[in-house]
Amino acid sequence: YTLRVVVTDVQVDRAPDHSGGSLRGRLTGDLVGVVTCTVSPAGSGTTLDYLQDVELHKRWLAVAGTVGRPLLVANHGWMMRIGERGLRQRVGS
Repeated sequence: YTLRVVVTDVQVDRAPDHSGGSLRGRLTGDLVGVVTCTVSPAGSGTTLDYLQDVELHKRWLAVAGTVGRPLLVANHGWMMRIGERGLRQRVGS
């Protein structure tokens, strides 16, 4: 399946010393709500916190999410591990 999401009303806030900041946007489409990404120093590296406060806009997605929750949770874990691996390769760590 494909989720269609549009991000609008993007706000960028940077730390005064440019050590981090946040990006916030409004989501519309299949997911409706707000997404925030915050970057901050963490020891010798960086932490990225990603927070979504969303609702499913389509009823079938809500039903599928309830019935197929174990599969969706497993898929999300796999997707995040693949994303982390790709990001680590990209930034060289």
